[in-house]
Amino acid sequence: MSKKEKEQQKRRKWRKAHKERLNRTRAMRTIGIGDDDFSVHSAEMALLEIYWDSPGMDPPISPEDNDKLADAIEFAHAKEYQKAIDLLTEVNAKVPGRPSIIYNLATFRYLQDEEGRQEEYSEIIDMLFRDFPDYFFGQTTYATRLIAQDRLDEAWDILQPLYQIKHLHITEFKALSSAVIAYNLADGDNERAVQIHRAAVEVCGEDSFPSMESFETRLQINRLSRFIERIKSKKRGTKKTTTKSRKKG
Repeated sequence: MSKKEKEQQKRRKWRKAHKERLNRTRAMRTIGIGDDDFSVHSAEMALLEIYWDSPGMDPPISPEDNDKLADAIEFAHAKEYQKAIDLLTEVNAKVPGRPSIIYNLATFRYLQDEEGRQEEYSEIIDMLFRDFPDYFFGQTTYATRLIAQDRLDEAWDILQPLYQIKHLHITEFKALSSAVIAYNLADGDNERAVQIHRAAVEVCGEDSFPSMESFETRLQINRLSRFIERIKSKKRGTKKTTTKSRKKG
């Protein structure tokens, strides 16, 4: 295949990704939640697939830079994160302020598993949720983090309005389904979590959606982390009290 044919193929994939949408009715029916029924980790899979332009932003991203973003996603899928970061950094310098580019940059750096990246990633998520409140993946990721902290009511306040969106991109559907599965597991509704997972796998395919075991493992890790943190906090509190007592003595 010639270079020109490869470029044409890449552009066809790009156009297809833009058109790949699930309407709200189908999405709600698929995960078993009606329009008015709201009684009822992350986001990596969705993050790695978000590379379309942010609407209404000026200047627009050029076709050449769009190709670079598409290449960055391919590198990320191959776990060649530094190559992806280099491309995203280059495009970000030309058209700064795109939440999707900022988000992916933070994610790929975090996935490199370098020291200090967790704190940086958390700060980026906070910034996106604050400065780009309508950015879908900023909302789902922030909500997922709240779920990990057992702040379920706050998380659901963020997730619930997302069901009102008229159309969902397939990656938005994945991110929302993942967050709702995590929410139901944390809330103790395993049956509901499994039901939503089965429906999501039916739409997305087993190869492109995390397994139920991965969600359950993440829940246990989160609970263990909170337990350890509580123990540490108690020890710090005891240590401070003992130090004050000695000073008084």
